[in-house]
Amino acid sequence: QIPLSSTGKHLDRAGLLPGDIILEVNKEKAENYLQILNRIAQKKPGEKVNIKVKRIGKLSKVIQEFNVEAIVTERPTGKD
Repeated sequence: QIPLSSTGKHLDRAGLLPGDIILEVNKEKAENYLQILNRIAQKKPGEKVNIKVKRIGKLSKVIQEFNVEAIVTERPTGKD
């Protein structure tokens, strides 16, 4: 699950929201958040990844599953 405290342009660009649950990265099941980060970190900036996401509506509790394509960028260093 994407931490509820997560925000930023990278999530916005990929169409992801805090609380979304990432199920797969490039059709490989993800067991936990660290595994997701490691899979994406293995890609080079500019590469595309396909992410399967599960989203549960806050008010309606409607469950949606969908795919998004994201382009990997360099990970922020936190020094900016």
